[in-house]
Amino acid sequence: TEQPAPSIAQPAPVGGVVITSATHPNSEVWYKETKAVFAWRLPAGTTASQTSLDKIANAIPRVLRRPAVSTITVDNITSGVWYFNARFLSAQGWSPVTAYKIQVDRAPPESVTLIPVSAENQRAAPAITATDAHSGISYYMVRIDAAEPVRLESVQGETEIAVPGISAGVHQVLVKAFDRAGNMTETK
Repeated sequence: TEQPAPSIAQPAPVGGVVITSATHPNSEVWYKETKAVFAWRLPAGTTASQTSLDKIANAIPRVLRRPAVSTITVDNITSGVWYFNARFLSAQGWSPVTAYKIQVDRAPPESVTLIPVSAENQRAAPAITATDAHSGISYYMVRIDAAEPVRLESVQGETEIAVPGISAGVHQVLVKAFDRAGNMTETK
């Protein structure tokens, strides 16, 4: 009787690598940190890696490392949405590119303005306006005279928020605008 030829196990193609970041752990959150650390487990049989930080997800990485590395630190990242792209070389060839998104906002909100009540602007209450080029305004801390500060949540897409609880008269109002990365600008 004939015996079947023994099968030779072939290593699986490299793929399915999970990239993580201790400095930017949630891809949907904005961070003000400009130094990012990325890590992954190298698949068995990996001989080289290619990595890069790009504006495009799954772009072919440009930096070749032989032997392969399992962690990278990137410094001085500018504001915006970025993708850390990586792929790995084994006997089967290059793996598909794996991407990890980070969102960085280094700049504080701009144009923080308190609009007072007046007959010209037909306002019943003062309002705050502010803009933020990258992550958007998250919330305001407003202190009227010597009272405790009050937190006013910003609604995404809205550029103006009313300041409640101000009686008629002259007041000193301190406004701190915070963006979604935690950067802050204040005005009186």
